[in-house]
Amino acid sequence: MTKECGFMKWNFRKQRNLSIVCIVLLNVIGLIMKGHWIFRTLGFVFAGLPWVFHPILPDNIEPTKKSLLWVRIIGICIILFGLIFRVGAGV
Repeated sequence: MTKECGFMKWNFRKQRNLSIVCIVLLNVIGLIMKGHWIFRTLGFVFAGLPWVFHPILPDNIEPTKKSLLWVRIIGICIILFGLIFRVGAGV
């Protein structure tokens, strides 16, 4: 475990897993709360925010301004997907 400035080194894999956990956990909470769609929407918002504010690339992609911009755009797309489609709102 590499430490950098007192924190664990954050990488693409950890951020991807955090996004998946946010979506799954808040979807489960939404199901337990009998279909409250707001939790499911928040799952996508919380999953997309790290990609917008702290874009991380896989090790095999060279970090350029254009590639970091694309990661931010994908983060915005994740957030918009949750906001526009309201996944599970009809359940």
